[in-house]
Amino acid sequence: VLKQLMLWFGVPVCLAIVLAGVFFIYLLLSFSTQIAVYIGVKELLQQVLVTISILVVLLLSYFVSTLILFERSISK
Repeated sequence: VLKQLMLWFGVPVCLAIVLAGVFFIYLLLSFSTQIAVYIGVKELLQQVLVTISILVVLLLSYFVSTLILFERSISK
């Protein structure tokens, strides 16, 4: 069950991380001047890290709750 859940959760999450990384690099390269002037690179990175932290907590809690529910339904 754990291997199946890791596959079903891992593939979409890894794909999203890769695509978001590519988009973030494109964003930084294309709008680096505007980001530095209006927002600041440090503030932008802090906001991105906070957002990533929140998403990691949400995904982990969803994964753990799904794992627990699957194991309970299999054991019955």
